[in-house]
Amino acid sequence: MKPVGPTVVHELERRYREHPDAPALTLLHPGGGRERLTVADLRREAIAWGRALERAGIGQGDLVLLVLRHSRALPAALWGALYRRAMPSVFPSLSERMAPEVYVRRVRHLVQVAGVRTVITDRDSRAGIEEALGDSPCRILTVDDLAGGSRDGGQPDWPWPDPDEIACLHHSSGTTGSQKAITLPHRSILASVRNYGEALQLVPDDVVVSWMPLYHDGGLIMGFMLPLLSDLHLVMMSPFHWVSAPEDLFRAVHEFRGTLTWMPNFGYNHCARRVRDEDLLGVDLSSWRAVTNAAEPVRLDSHRMFLQRFAPFGFREGALASS
Repeated sequence: MKPVGPTVVHELERRYREHPDAPALTLLHPGGGRERLTVADLRREAIAWGRALERAGIGQGDLVLLVLRHSRALPAALWGALYRRAMPSVFPSLSERMAPEVYVRRVRHLVQVAGVRTVITDRDSRAGIEEALGDSPCRILTVDDLAGGSRDGGQPDWPWPDPDEIACLHHSSGTTGSQKAITLPHRSILASVRNYGEALQLVPDDVVVSWMPLYHDGGLIMGFMLPLLSDLHLVMMSPFHWVSAPEDLFRAVHEFRGTLTWMPNFGYNHCARRVRDEDLLGVDLSSWRAVTNAAEPVRLDSHRMFLQRFAPFGFREGALASS
């Protein structure tokens, strides 16, 4: 039964020892681009990031805000912080869908209230973060500053985390007030992954296809931690890619024989209304065994619309699920 390690870092190390060349993560990009990382690749880049954080003076328990776009730097930086025993927290980048003044206010609030010591972002986002933080003493570092993309990770030589140590800090959406900081200890993450895995009756051939962002609890736990800690292949696209081209999710399910996906209720409506027949020529969705409605109230009409729309492409009624 997986996972069995006392921390998420132990679990990735266990997977590396057992299956270093197995596919861990495939990143999908608009236009058909993709990047494939084996377990060994992910571990090596995570350790390289951990060393970069160490050189930057980031130590155990330091809260690090990751404001990174969809790229291999995001999972590597997140895992690098976990190896370093820092406390990573993923936060969205500014997008066209966000009001700049609201974004600035939220970033400033999180940095002040949570005690963020360092923000790591990409070059294009740095100016916006600097504006948000103003004269805050919090440091802003970019991927280029840290040279975190180095592939030469070596061996981890930091003390192992404790199971009750906080692994990550997650932030609520703030829809009912100010954003709340939620601590996620290693033990809690592993328990959630184990319980979800048992409920889903995971098998080695399962493939998770996810677009949910890592700053969302569903995206972080079910769409990221669960496959990586359960020896599964994760195929990941950005939420902005999914919104603009939802058909690429279905093509990925066909290509990688995806079996598990999560989305909030509005996602069912978005896919059913936006994806055209000509977008799905040759696509077979029969491998999908659970498309789980989560994070919003479940609506029967949304499930019916989704089923009616995609049944001609092999989608089965039994694959509609909720949590």
